[in-house]
Order: sequence, then C-alpha cells, then structure tokens
Amino acid sequence: MPDPTSANIQFANYLRKHLALAENVLHIAERNAAAQQRTLLRWLAQEKILSGNILMHHCAAAFSLPTYDLTHHPPPTDIHLSVDFMQRHQLIPLHKSDGHVHVGCVDPTDQACLDAIVFNTGYSVVPYVIAYDQCTLYLQTHFTAQHTTTSRLLEHIHRSDETQSSQNQTDEDNAAILATPLVQLVDHIILQAQTIGASDIHIEPAEHHCRIRYRRLGVLETLQEIPNRLARRMITRLKVMAKLDIAEQRLPQDGRFPFKNIDIRISSCPLFTGEKIVLRLLDTSRTPPELNRIGLDAHQQTLLQTALQQPQGMILVTGPTGSGKTTTLYAALNYLNQPEKNITTLEDPVEIRLNGINQININHRIGLGFAAVLRALLRQDPDIIMIGEIRDAETAEIAMHAAQTGHLVLATLHTPHAIATLTRLHAMGIATHYITNNVKLIIAQRLVRTLCPHCKTQGCSQCVNGFAARTALYEILPLTEKFISSLTATQTFPSQQHLQKTAETEGFVCLQQAGQKKVAEGVTTADELTRILGVNT
Repeated sequence: MPDPTSANIQFANYLRKHLALAENVLHIAERNAAAQQRTLLRWLAQEKILSGNILMHHCAAAFSLPTYDLTHHPPPTDIHLSVDFMQRHQLIPLHKSDGHVHVGCVDPTDQACLDAIVFNTGYSVVPYVIAYDQCTLYLQTHFTAQHTTTSRLLEHIHRSDETQSSQNQTDEDNAAILATPLVQLVDHIILQAQTIGASDIHIEPAEHHCRIRYRRLGVLETLQEIPNRLARRMITRLKVMAKLDIAEQRLPQDGRFPFKNIDIRISSCPLFTGEKIVLRLLDTSRTPPELNRIGLDAHQQTLLQTALQQPQGMILVTGPTGSGKTTTLYAALNYLNQPEKNITTLEDPVEIRLNGINQININHRIGLGFAAVLRALLRQDPDIIMIGEIRDAETAEIAMHAAQTGHLVLATLHTPHAIATLTRLHAMGIATHYITNNVKLIIAQRLVRTLCPHCKTQGCSQCVNGFAARTALYEILPLTEKFISSLTATQTFPSQQHLQKTAETEGFVCLQQAGQKKVAEGVTTADELTRILGVNT
C-alpha cells in the first residue's frame, strides 16, 4: 500500500475520475478528513457519505484489492486481536494460511494498523476490503456482545456489592457512583446505543425494576431490566457527568455532557416510582446533509431552492419532535453557505457543526433565550438567520420583523401540518398582512421507516424487523398570489378547510398523499404510514 498521504490522493483521484462524488462534496471530505486526522476512506465510511457496499467496491478497484462478504463468516478462533483494536480500526480477522493472516478492513490504507497486526501476530497480512456497515454489525454481534455485555457488567457490580455489604449504606452508595464496573456499565449502554444508531436512551423506574429502552428508527425497544437500586446509581452517575444537582430528585432538570464524539442531552423527570432519565444522542461530527439527499422529490426541491434564493422572507419547517425538521434546516443552510453570506443560527442545542456559519447555543439558565439573542443578532449585520424553534409570540414577532427588513429567516414551529402553521401564527397574534408579506414557504414533514432492500419484511442481519433506515415525507406550501388572496379575502381569518381547498387547486400534495406514493413505490408499508400519520379520514 502507498503511504497514507499518497493513498488519500490516489483514492480521491479515483473517485473524481469515476464521478463517484460531486466535486464540492469530495473537496469537503478531503478537507474534513485532514482536519480530523482521518484517512479519506475512513472519513467517508464513518460519515456514511457513500453506502458501505459502494465504498467497498470503489476502494477495492482503486487499490486492486479483493472484497469479502462477512454475512456468513464465523468468528475466528485462531487469531487473537483485542476487541478494542478491531473496533478502533474497523477490521475483522478472517483466517490464517501459509504464514499469512487474512484480514477484512474497512480502510486498507491504514498502514499503521496493518503493521501493528504483523507485529502482534508474527504473520504477513493479506488485506481484503469489507463494507463499513457489515463490519459494525459483525463486531456488535460476535465481539461486543461476547466481551462487554450488559449482563456481565451487572454480575460484576452485584459481586462487588456483596463484598461491600458490611459497609455503611450511604458510604457504599457514594463510593459506587464512581466504581469502575458502574462506570463501564453506563459507558457500555451509551456506546451500544450509538453503535446500533439509537437516537435516545430511556431509563424508566417502575415499582419492582427499572427498564432501559433505546429508540431506534423512531421506535422504542427494550434493552434490559435492572434492579432499581442499581438504576439509582446509574442516574446519579449520569447527573454527575452532566453537572446536575444529584440531591434534587423532586424537580425536572436538564443538562448536557460530551461523550467521545457525541453530545448528549439529559432530561430528568420525577415519577411516582422514581426519577426517569432520557438521553438524546447527538453526533456533532456528522456531515451537513445535501438538499438532494433528504427525501425531497424534484418538484419539492425546486420549490425549496426557489425560496432559498430570495434575499428576504421567511421559510418555516413544521412537524412534531423527531420528525427531521433540523436535518431539513441544516440541508438548507448547507445549500446557502457561501463566503459572501453572513449566516447565524440560534439553536437549542447545536446539533451539527457547520464550517463558515456562526452558531449560537441557546442557554435558558442564564437568560440566553431565542428572543433575547435574536434582538442582539439583528445588530450583527446578518444575511441569513436560522431559528431552531419559534416557541412564543415575542420570538415570532422579532422573526417576522427580521424577515421584513432584508433578512432571510429559516425557523421551525410545532404544528401538525403546513396549513395549521398559518392558524398557529394568527393565534400567536401575528397580523395577517405580516404573514402574507413575509412567509414565502411552509414545509411540514414526518419520518417513516424504509423497507430493507435485502429482506423487505422478514428481518435480517442488515435491518430491524424488515426496516433498514428512515426517509422523510414532505408537504410544501408556497404562499402564491392566489393563496395570499384567500387569506386576505375576508375580515376574519379563514378556516383551515378553506385554505386546504385553495392550496389543492394549485397542486398542493399533503403528507398522506406523499406517503401513499412511497407505499406504491415499495419504499415503506401502509402500516408504517398509518403508524406515523394515523388513519386517513
């Protein structure tokens, strides 16, 4: 293999020659990989810019290496590499033969890793290229579960408790907060959630036990039930990590803490049976999404791009919590991000770091709320402003003022669909003429699970019960002249039914229709659509 720098250049040139990535995306990838001291191949794999299989085949062709399918490969018994080493370098030992050890690598350009295998095994290395997602799943299935299971850690903690049973109860509990097995258990639960792509962890005390659940692809799954006494220690450990008040268990608390390459938001809430904790996992190193990769069809993308090209006005993205609104806004900001533009965001919290954009983290504890920051921001000569969420009339009024005075404003709002957004703004006290003069486009969206391309419904090693990922459903409402006329035609604010009919005459496609199209295309199922949108009445 060439040296790391030469390998990066060779692989970049291959991707460029074969048009595997757009030039601007490749440029960003090279820059970010260098800044984060990762090889280009590893950066593309970990950021999932290309699918695991596609990246594997490009790598194999670029460096004239064979590929290897891990689907039915049994765990090796004659090659001993540490689990940490395999996870860190994303590799799987395959087999030994004639003085050679055959190894599957996500990144065969990592020469230091290959040299370390030679040193530790005494064998020459024969590298194969494997898919990143296959490697992650294989490590989780055959190694992580073997060596660091929740059950083993629980047993370890239980044995430690037995040896300390003669100590004072309070002293024991205080010492246990930082006890190594407990720390390992908390870390393992978070790492496992990250490995399987979970967005949230729920720690829920009941009368006789505590349930731990992960939310994956929008659906909660039970991981483990643990004793309440252990759960209290875990919760205390998490509150210490987030610098929350461990003595306060009667009032809700919110905080955050970094964990490896993710940012974790923590929320505590007192229940009758104890204190519940929810952790939201945010990967701040994620690459900003592209507009053409978030689920918009060609017509929807044209509508959004047209609105984004306006020098001023407001674009609103709406939907419930967890419907992908922030991803849509980041894709829009990525599209707008140019050196000649002053772009600033107000977020709670910042979820993805965007180079070239000023990002403000809202902090309500010190009075740094959306309205206060937005007022100050208007004196900072902004061109484009993104507001993480319009929560009150004051923020809505300032945002409208900003949109009217020469700024492009992007914001989210919690309403069930696009038409309801207009009613919500009116209910917040925003005058009709302010709405019609400033709001250019309203987007409502939901996330639905997509069928696994390998098994479709049965479930396999590549998916969760037949679903492999999620995609967005969109309804997009441009405020055209005809639609604005329907808003201002009467003295009273028109009903949602009236506005819906007017929009439909101009080709408006609602979420239900967008979902039915996805079902017809075999992307998702009718049951999944009903789960997300309810029964279409």
